[in-house]
Amino acid sequence: MFITYIPHPTPHTLLPTPYSPHPTPHTPHPTPHTLLPTPHTLFPAL
Repeated sequence: MFITYIPHPTPHTLLPTPYSPHPTPHTPHPTPHTLLPTPHTLFPAL
């Protein structure tokens, strides 16, 4: 009977896992934005 209590919490932890991959693709988006300002800094240097 005690074993039935362990499997219950296990499925709940798996649910939050799929939510983490969602925010990951959002991080790469801001990365290309940082590359844009880099060429701008070279303009004033000339």
